[in-house]
Amino acid sequence: MIRTKSPFLFSLFWIAACIGSFLNAAEESVTFTVPPGEEMLTSADGVLSLSWESAGDGVIYELEQSVDDSFTNPTMRYSGPDVGSYLTGLAEGDYFFRVRAKGGEWSEPLRAKVTFIDRRVLWILLVSGFVVVAATVGTILTGWRKTES
Repeated sequence: MIRTKSPFLFSLFWIAACIGSFLNAAEESVTFTVPPGEEMLTSADGVLSLSWESAGDGVIYELEQSVDDSFTNPTMRYSGPDVGSYLTGLAEGDYFFRVRAKGGEWSEPLRAKVTFIDRRVLWILLVSGFVVVAATVGTILTGWRKTES
């Protein structure tokens, strides 16, 4: 513990230590945490959960999204102290994400692919469901007519 009789000197030391730790954290490269063996994330419903390694306490992270890995026209998706972000409402397609501690180097891009159920399969399921409902209603009405007469 540092002992000083001057609160001013202690305050200066504390401020310098805080700024130093912030600058050191910003210099570190932040990396995404992905399941082992996976190079990209996939989603079947337009929802992605991204997380990255912590660069220390009090660090502000920036997360960008792009449709290409060169990030020619990126969109800022998150800026704050959390080490993760939950994204919803993504349309079908390929996305690229990168993260950094504010003022630091960008991480390697993370690719994500969003796909939805094939439309042909969707129509087959909808028509099958309609046939089952119609058959059930028909059976109920036939049984009701027979009991009425």
